[in-house]
Amino acid sequence: MEHVPLWRQNVTAFWLQYLAVFLSSISIMDSPLRSKSDSSILPRSRKRVRDLVTFYDKIIDDESLDSMLPKPKKVKTRERSDTNRVSNIKNNFERGTLEDAKKQRKEQRKTLKREFSRFNRRVFAASEILATERSYIENLRRLEKHYMIPMSKFLNDKQMKTLFSNFTTVKNLNEDLLGKLEARMTKWDPNTSQVGTVFINMAPFLSMYSDYCCNYTSAMTLASKLKADSPQFNQVLDRAMHDAGTGLDLLDYLIMPVQRIPRYRMLLESLLSLTPPTHPDYDMLAKAVQ
Repeated sequence: MEHVPLWRQNVTAFWLQYLAVFLSSISIMDSPLRSKSDSSILPRSRKRVRDLVTFYDKIIDDESLDSMLPKPKKVKTRERSDTNRVSNIKNNFERGTLEDAKKQRKEQRKTLKREFSRFNRRVFAASEILATERSYIENLRRLEKHYMIPMSKFLNDKQMKTLFSNFTTVKNLNEDLLGKLEARMTKWDPNTSQVGTVFINMAPFLSMYSDYCCNYTSAMTLASKLKADSPQFNQVLDRAMHDAGTGLDLLDYLIMPVQRIPRYRMLLESLLSLTPPTHPDYDMLAKAVQ
């Protein structure tokens, strides 16, 4: 049985009652038996019609729009399943896109973390070059203060030349190198700062190490001879070891410049391995290592 909306039922009832009132008023007016007292029937009938109109207008106004509109047709099972399938496909696509975005973001974080770690290790490697240079200079100054100057008072020029070679030149060279490294590290920028250029500019002067290294064997021979024959030499050695406070003797200090050049190569190679090929310092470091 077809469902009749409530608003339609109300309108139908209204017109039926309106028609009944209208017909009753006509029949009363046309009746010969109507008395004077019946003259008030017509106004009362008209008033009743107005009340009916007002009443049903109120009913229609108070009805919700949902009850007055036709109900939506039921979606067939197949159509609903197709709609759900499309919705599932859309949701899966959005979920997949979100998962891909999360995965990409995770990979980007790993890359940034790896690059940040590389830059940190590069800074550490550059700082190690500076730290070892400072330690090296301090030991050279100890050698000069506690050994070279006191021995110059009783050793002749030939003995001093054989024992210390061009030590003063090497020390001055490395003090200059230390100043340049400190200036470079003070204004360090991981993206642009270069260490390789410092060593390339100092390369012509570092050749002075070759004279010192060639003389090292003769220095060891003379030191052994003086240690065996000169009590004054031994007194200086004992006092120097005590004053320096490092526990190192003369031979330990004399070999330091010989070991420094291989040490430079090792430190620069470590820094080069942590430098990206696109970094401006990469080519300079590669050249300095050679």
